[in-house]
Amino acid sequence: MGPDSRGIRTRPATWGAGLVRDIAEKAYARAGIEPGDADVLEVHDAFTIGEIVTLEAMGLAAEGEAPAAIAEGSRSASAATRP
Repeated sequence: MGPDSRGIRTRPATWGAGLVRDIAEKAYARAGIEPGDADVLEVHDAFTIGEIVTLEAMGLAAEGEAPAAIAEGSRSASAATRP
């Protein structure tokens, strides 16, 4: 085996909806806010699905609704300036 002999199944999670959800809940609690309280939030991921999963896991879109929210522009920086 290589230098990292632990199997991938025994490694701590480094990405995924569950991890994002747990960290987001801790961050919201520490800041004393709810998901909708933030004026600005930037979500980045190198893959489209990552942004979708992250928005839903952070409670910024209901499960299955992030693609529609992104498509309609309600999650963009210019959304507040639209009529």
